[in-house]
Amino acid sequence: MKKELKLLIILILFIIIYPFLNKNNKIFYNKKEEVIKAYKNRYENVDNNVISFMAKQVRNKKEELKNLNNFEFLGSKGELNIFEDLKFLEKEPLFLFNIYIPINENKFTEIDVIMLHPSGIYVFESKNMKGWIFGNENDKYWTQCLKISRRETKKFKFINPIQQNKKHIDNLSKYLEYKTIPIYNYIIFGTNSSFKRILIESDNINICYSFNLFKNIIMNKHFKENNLTTEQICKIYNKLYPLTLRTEEFKKKHIERIKKETY
Repeated sequence: MKKELKLLIILILFIIIYPFLNKNNKIFYNKKEEVIKAYKNRYENVDNNVISFMAKQVRNKKEELKNLNNFEFLGSKGELNIFEDLKFLEKEPLFLFNIYIPINENKFTEIDVIMLHPSGIYVFESKNMKGWIFGNENDKYWTQCLKISRRETKKFKFINPIQQNKKHIDNLSKYLEYKTIPIYNYIIFGTNSSFKRILIESDNINICYSFNLFKNIIMNKHFKENNLTTEQICKIYNKLYPLTLRTEEFKKKHIERIKKETY
């Protein structure tokens, strides 16, 4: 009797909730269709290829997640989440993933995610880390504290992400040769981390949790500005897109070089 009663309650709840679930799905798909239409309206008369390139990048990123170990998965998922969080921004921004900017013939620097928007270029460094985070803007290394047990906490050093992303931006600026376009520095931490003591003096540095990224972007005082035309955005995208088309062998060698330089 009790089992039958439970099943009846579940059925009643499903009947009540289902129309709302269906309505939310319709809203989501309507929103998705509106976004696709808005992208086409903005770019198809200028350079329709950029939409195809971006869609291909997103598909590849999702496919990549299936073949990664847990550590690599978290990093790559954090990068994809930036796109997922910001794809509904107004003025239809374009995104690129894992861009290898040349420093010289044999040396490159990798940027996690770039967003091109009329207000400027947004450079994201994604840190999908756990634990407490301590750091100063000018320190060489920051500290991650992980609680192993009630009595034991382990500390790990990692490269200062602010300085890391500043180097990315410097190299990107040199490569693009656009001195007047604003480039914004964003450091994104996952929801499993907690800022305990982060000291920042500069106004142009943005550090936030991934769940607060959308709000942080639209609250940026420069977000409403029109610093880039659609034509300029397409031109920059086409210049950067080939830098994302690297072989697995190239990526492995890049990681090995970074490890040697870091440790």
